[in-house]
Amino acid sequence: MNHSSTYSQNQAANYAVNQAQDHSSNPATRIEEVTDVTRMLAARALGVGSVFKTALDAGLTLFAYPAERELLIGVGYHRDVLTPNTIETALQRRFQSPQRFTCWLPALLADGSFFMLQRRTRTSSDSDTCNISPEEIGNALALFEA
Repeated sequence: MNHSSTYSQNQAANYAVNQAQDHSSNPATRIEEVTDVTRMLAARALGVGSVFKTALDAGLTLFAYPAERELLIGVGYHRDVLTPNTIETALQRRFQSPQRFTCWLPALLADGSFFMLQRRTRTSSDSDTCNISPEEIGNALALFEA
């Protein structure tokens, strides 16, 4: 990978993060923007072979963690911004609507952060692996709605 393509990817990711932070009042637009940021993080993580993470507004954190055979996508919050009922509410919603939410696995990390994770099998095309849908992101965000 040459430096100009890396620079362009960084610019695009930063732009998407800023847009997601600035235009979050419309839920459909917000889902699309968070989806775009997630896809960019996933592509960068697979391209470099390293974890990529970013924090958006209100403490929402996204990450992509590449492994040999899969890619983990995380949507969640650091412990400092979790409200007392966030984890319980997310787990109850997941339990009450399993067909909608079972592709998202709850994870409490060692630092106290709480994420919903999705395992995506790596394919021969990294673009297929990164192609998470707005519906999937919308479902993850719905687990955390107040």
